[in-house]
Parts: sequence; structure tokens; C-alpha cells
Amino acid sequence: MASQVPAGAEGTVAGVMIYCCIAFIASSLMIWLTWIHHERTSYVALLAYFVTLSIVASLVQQTHDVLLYESVVREQFENRKRHPGNPEIAIANGSVGISLVLYYIQYYCYNVEAMCVMFWAAHLAQTAAARRKWSKLLRRIDSGGKIFTVLFPLTTILLLRIPQVQASFVVFILLADLPLMLSLFFGCALMLVIFARYVRSKRKFLHWAPDNSYPAGGGGGSSTLESGIGTTTTQTRDGQPPRKQGIWDRWLMVRFTIAFAALGIFQVTNTLFQIMAVTNATADLGAQEPDLSAGRAAGAWIFFMPGVTPGLFIFIIFGTTAPLRTYMWETFVPARWRGNGAEAEAEVETEVETEAAAAETAAAGAKGRAAAAGPDGDEVEPPPPPKEIGRHGVASETEMQVYERTGRPKLAEGGRPDSDEWPMLPIMKNVDR
Repeated sequence: MASQVPAGAEGTVAGVMIYCCIAFIASSLMIWLTWIHHERTSYVALLAYFVTLSIVASLVQQTHDVLLYESVVREQFENRKRHPGNPEIAIANGSVGISLVLYYIQYYCYNVEAMCVMFWAAHLAQTAAARRKWSKLLRRIDSGGKIFTVLFPLTTILLLRIPQVQASFVVFILLADLPLMLSLFFGCALMLVIFARYVRSKRKFLHWAPDNSYPAGGGGGSSTLESGIGTTTTQTRDGQPPRKQGIWDRWLMVRFTIAFAALGIFQVTNTLFQIMAVTNATADLGAQEPDLSAGRAAGAWIFFMPGVTPGLFIFIIFGTTAPLRTYMWETFVPARWRGNGAEAEAEVETEVETEAAAAETAAAGAKGRAAAAGPDGDEVEPPPPPKEIGRHGVASETEMQVYERTGRPKLAEGGRPDSDEWPMLPIMKNVDR
């Protein structure tokens, strides 16, 4: 079947579809990375799932429009003529049939992505501010939040099909944009909470120095840390196997902030799309024939790009952490092209062992201070993590286990930290409680 795209718009259509394919590859790669690293239920994995689904729906809709462009435009034109006051035209650009179904799938995915970012911000905020005795309750709330993230946008989309809702333009638009508006409003508030907690705890962390006057039990390792300067001198322990690192580095706060800013930009583009749809509907009311010009076709295709851009963003923002870059380098680059790969791997293993020794020593000092404090019944705060955490800036799971033994919340099954939390906020726990 030949293309029905107007002459002069083929270049724009081809460029947008290539862009969508690149975004699909990026989001699919992010899904693969989360599964390989056992992060299948994390917020970043949830984002990747629905971003990929929206890109697939977008590509299917674009393919359908390319093959049946004239028919699709005529159906939209007639739909606007028959229902001039229908608010659904404002968000779906007059789409009907399979085009309307595909559009609602994409719109649902956008809302899920927005809610996911909001609940991730809530998770980070409660991680920063909550006490350990609430950890079990907060984990349950967090799991419920992920379910709510999926079901609430589905409910709002289904409500949009009710005739009584479509009878009111204001109610329809508010309900359609409700998940996005809630995400932006509460997300901004939660980001302020996170930043305030982070700044306060960071200030205290910079003045922290461990007391090394207590013996470092467990055999073999010494550590001297100066948190103000950020230096670490350690001796590695023999026989300590390196543990697999997580998927995060210490820039999670920056990465999450960029993702939240991208959500705000997407809300702006979504509003622009709705304005364009209303403008098209107004123009068609006074026209006798649908506009099949190349300019209108190119303009319509450009608005497919914002919806698939999260596929690129999620990989660029969250898929370029030091552990994931190292994993992709070792997976996709042949060994003979890596240069001194064996030496680099040995160096990384040595660093992991060094981190473990430093953490064990700091833990021993904390236990000694707790014993010296006396049985006054007060909760003893665990030591903050060492400032320097390796060449890649990644905290090892051995350190996480040490923090657990010294008072941190119990890790999830398998000894792995919750990737949605660690290691952005280790210094934000147990400060001035």
C-alpha cells in the first residue's frame, strides 16, 4: 500500500519516525539494563515500561496515518463538523476509530509516567525524613503507590468516555490533565522537601569525622577518613569477595531533578498540542474541505516527537550511571578493543574491597562509641557513609550490609538496597532525629 502523505512532507515524516525508532531503542535498552540488574520493579523500570509502550503506540499510529493519511484527515474533519463542541477534540485532535484508541493508549502512558515521577519523589522524601521504625509501613505505602500509579490514570481515561463528562468542556479538560497537574504540584513540594533535607544533612556530613580510637574488630583493616577533605586511606581485607554494584551513582539527585524538569516541559508541550487541536477544530468549522496541505501534515507529525522523547531522556538521564556505563562497555565492546580491560577490572575489584574495609572500620568505631555512651536507652545513630566511595562514586553492597548491622533499615531480600533510594540519600538518614 502506497503512502498518502502529501508531497513536501515526506522528509518531516521520515525524520520523525526515525527519531521515534531511536527513542524506542533507547527505552528498550533501559528495560534490558533494569532486568539484568534485578531492578524490575523499581521506579525507573516502571518508567521504561510505559515509555516503551507509548512509543510503540505512536509508531503504530504513524504507520497507520502514513498509509491512510487522506482517509484519516477526512474522518477527523467530519468528526469536528458533527461534534463542534465535543471537548474530546481538544485532546485527541478529532481522532476517531483506531487512531483514537492509539491516542488514548499514549495519553494513558503519559499520565502513568507523570504519576510515577511524583511517587518516586515521595519515596525519596520519605526516605530522607522518616524514622526507621516507620520503614515497614512506608515500604507498603510505596508498593501501593506503584499500583496507584498504574490504576489512577486508567480510571481517569475511562471516565473521559462518559457522555456526562464530555458534556462539560471544563470538567473534561480538568479530568484529562488531572494526573499531570497532581504530579507537577505535589512533585514540586516534594522536591523542596528533599532539597531542604539534603542541604541540611550535607552541611552536617561535611563536619563529621569518625573516632578511630576504638579497635576495628573482625581482623584486618584500618581506615582514616577526613570528611571535610574527602580523603580515604585503607588497607584491603584478604578473602573478601567483591559484590555486584547497583545501577546508581552519587548523582541520582541531579538526574532526578532533570527528569522532573523534563516532566514540566512535557506538560507545556501537551498544553500546546491541545491548543493546536482547538485551533484546527475552529478552522475546520468554517471550511468546506479538509486541509490536506503538506504544511499541516508536517505540523501534525512534529507533535509526535514530545510523546516519544521520554524514551531518550530516560536512557540519557538514568542509563548513563557509572555502573551501567561500565556494564554496557564490557557487554558491547569486544575484549580486544577495550585495551587494559583485565587491569581495569582488577582495579575495580580492589576498590570494592577497600570500600568494604573502610566501612567495617567505621562500623567498629560506631559500636565502640555506643558502648561508651552507657545504657541510657537512647537510640544511637549509625555513622554516615564514607565521603569517598570509589573511582566510580558508587557505594558497594558490602557497605550497605555494614550500615544495616549498625542500625540502618534492613535490606530487601537478596541483600540488595532499594535502587529507588540508594545512594542519593545515605547522608540524609538519621540526622538530628
